[in-house]
Amino acid sequence: MMALTRRNQVVVTRGFLGALFLLLACQASAPEGGTQEETGGLVPATDTVRWTAHEAWPTQTQYRQVGEAFRGTVHQLEVDDEGRSWLIRQDFDSPEDLTGQWTLEVYAPDGQRVFTLAREEGVEPYRFVRHPSGELTLFELQRLPETTDFRLRLRRLSPEGQVLAERGFEDPGRPEEWPLYLLDATRVTQVLERPSREVRWGREHFVHLRALALGEEVAFIVWSHGLKLYRLAPGLDLAWDLQLMPDHSWMDVLANQEQLTLDAEGNLLVGWGMFRSEAAAWQQRFGRELAWRGGEADILVQRISPDGRFLSAQLHGNEQTEQLVGMGVHQGELLIGAVSRVLKHDRPNDTTEWDLVLMRARLEAGTLLQHRVIDVAREDLAYDFQVDAQGRVWFAGVSDFLQVDTNSLVEFGQGLLLRTDVQGERTESLLLKGPRHVTVRRLALHPDGTLRFAGTFDGPITHTGDEDPSLGFSHVMLGVGTWP
Repeated sequence: MMALTRRNQVVVTRGFLGALFLLLACQASAPEGGTQEETGGLVPATDTVRWTAHEAWPTQTQYRQVGEAFRGTVHQLEVDDEGRSWLIRQDFDSPEDLTGQWTLEVYAPDGQRVFTLAREEGVEPYRFVRHPSGELTLFELQRLPETTDFRLRLRRLSPEGQVLAERGFEDPGRPEEWPLYLLDATRVTQVLERPSREVRWGREHFVHLRALALGEEVAFIVWSHGLKLYRLAPGLDLAWDLQLMPDHSWMDVLANQEQLTLDAEGNLLVGWGMFRSEAAAWQQRFGRELAWRGGEADILVQRISPDGRFLSAQLHGNEQTEQLVGMGVHQGELLIGAVSRVLKHDRPNDTTEWDLVLMRARLEAGTLLQHRVIDVAREDLAYDFQVDAQGRVWFAGVSDFLQVDTNSLVEFGQGLLLRTDVQGERTESLLLKGPRHVTVRRLALHPDGTLRFAGTFDGPITHTGDEDPSLGFSHVMLGVGTWP
């Protein structure tokens, strides 16, 4: 398992994108040349595996193993009204495999796999959005010939999994979006003027794309000319785009935290953790003020109207350095799930501890109503955060592990599913134990009250398997649970 970085409380890199998206590269239409199956639609892929109990896990949970690769991880999990689980995962065949293979699969309510996305050479399914009609918008990374770089491809699939439309996208940007802002710890040191740049990425995790359905339309954010927000019509035509953060020199060292959700009026909320120098670049680019809350980093949430107009920007946090995990809205309140490194110990090589953070704020005024640190057991780290229809919040991640100041994980942790009450006070948790490291990466809530979760179990930590590659194996799992 990759160690979690303590410096600046960063977990993973945000990634430098030189550019991204969206001028029409072709007319949206059914792909030319070949059948829909040849262009990679959903195809049947039934197996015989169903939910089963794990002897060390709570009795209200069941799971199944997914895939058989050397190691793997989960990037996206959704559950539809029929109780089917939609999963994007990444498999690595060996310790030397650094890129892995991305797969989109669909699992029936009983846990049995029923569909997979047909594989195309050099194409990876990166994100998807499900629409009320049952249609699917796919965001895929397509390798550029004779390079190691990728471009973005969008496709629309019918409820039966057939390809309805396909489009490649580029975004030349506007001249005011082209400059690069050079940053130090607290300020902008220089602004470099640049021409428009070609849209491509060097590695998948530099894309940092989030997307959601707006009925049959779709909105998504991505690091392109800085961070930009885009809205697409059902036929994949561009409705509008808006820059939310200028391109800057820290984009390859900051955490992948960007989140996208909606408020009750259909406005788009975009959030991420922002350092002081990023705030200086934002204010210089857009000519707007931000009220700093304290600490090295705060969480910025911008609200954008359905037609692409900037409405407001608010910072949330305190003297701690919070890293955004997720956010949602309930009855006029913004609920934010985050993690933070808290100074707790004076032991050599072990001075701080990861803990969960729950914040509640007035959506309109930005007034912070609650900032609560949740300590379950030793170190607690969240990878997903959801708000349900009752206003309860849910964290998914790993608990009761130990990471020292050198960034090494030295003791195994337990998978964590945690729920608070509507006031954000009383917590209830389910812990998924070993035999080695267990991590819940994604969580999805079904209207019937059940939840789906996905992640890895029986995995290694920092120095596990240095001499025996077989000990590095980690199993990818998909699970279902009911709350006590």
